[in-house]
Order: sequence, then structure tokens, then C-alpha cells
Amino acid sequence: MTETVKTLVTMRHYTRRLSGKVWVNEDEIPNNGVDDDKNGYVDDVNGWNFLGDSSNEQLEYVRLLASGDKANPRYGEAKALHEKEVEKYTTSKNRYETIVNRFKEAKSARNLKKIISQAFQVHL
Repeated sequence: MTETVKTLVTMRHYTRRLSGKVWVNEDEIPNNGVDDDKNGYVDDVNGWNFLGDSSNEQLEYVRLLASGDKANPRYGEAKALHEKEVEKYTTSKNRYETIVNRFKEAKSARNLKKIISQAFQVHL
């Protein structure tokens, strides 16, 4: 009896703390041994979100792509989202590389100016 009460109190404590983080996958039929929602997990009825209000995390599509299951109805959607993000971050990467190269060129120009000044003993 004591253990039952202790367990119920503990469950109530964690239920309040986890409220809003635990969810039920309504696309999955419990205990039928089938991946009803075709996401690669059989009977994944319950889940949780410990990321909180993360900035639009898209971990599900990454998992779908990693599975390589092109028969999955959401595979095409996942691939399109991934390609869109790759394009976005490639554009940012290219922009930052251009900025870095310009700084390197400016530093090289200063060094060249210093070398010429020293070689000809003139102040430029």
C-alpha cells in the first residue's frame, strides 16, 4: 500500500512537470505491431518534446532521409525540406566566405604595402 501511494504521488509530480511536453501520436494504433503513420517506428503511440520552444526543429525529416525509405509517403516532403535548408545555409556559407576572403585580401594588401615600404625605404 505504501509503495502504491508513493508511486501515485511521484507520478502526479512528474505529470505536472511534464505537462505540455508529453504527447500522443493519434496516427498510430496502439499495440498492433504496425507502423501505422509510416514514420519508421512501430507502435510509437506516446512521445515527448524536451526541446521546448526550439526554433522550428525538423528532426523528423532528418530521420526519414537517414532511413532511405523512398516508399515512405513523407520521404519526398522530407527531401524537399532538406534541400531547401541546404540551399539556405549554402547561401549563408558563401556570403560569409566572401566576407572572410575580403578581410584576407585587405590584410594581404596591408602586408604588401608594408613590404614595399621596407624594400624601398619609403613611407606609403
